[in-house]
Amino acid sequence: MAWSHIQTPAADINNAVTSGAATFGSNVTSGSLIVVCASMFAAGGSNVSSVTDTLGNTYAQDDTVTYSLATCRQSIWRTFNSGAGANTVTVNLSATSDLTFTISEFGGALTTDPNDASNNASGSSQTPSVSVTAVDANVMMVGAFSHDN
Repeated sequence: MAWSHIQTPAADINNAVTSGAATFGSNVTSGSLIVVCASMFAAGGSNVSSVTDTLGNTYAQDDTVTYSLATCRQSIWRTFNSGAGANTVTVNLSATSDLTFTISEFGGALTTDPNDASNNASGSSQTPSVSVTAVDANVMMVGAFSHDN
């Protein structure tokens, strides 16, 4: 079965918070892959300490990059083989920060750990890029970017 994008709600919490939540617009399908892409901005550089949801899924961190004088971070987390039903995802932070994030549901992904490669980069460019070499054929790649202004 080929993978497919199902839905991607977002949360933009431009206040000093230690967590934020977003709810999927429709029920999550059993076996889905859920990917969380979070951006934080705070003096001292808050980080995502955990991601939880109301279906009891377990999230793993795929990658985090720090940039802009250590005040900004971009972090990607995922859970695979999700349970089914209404779902609210909460991003928990290690310290107070502004927080923006998306939660994306994908169908047709592997129901065993689907991550086979990751990479990150930071800098100042109008054409950012990063190189990732997938181990397996027919993979889905998820990317995220952020900025400090």
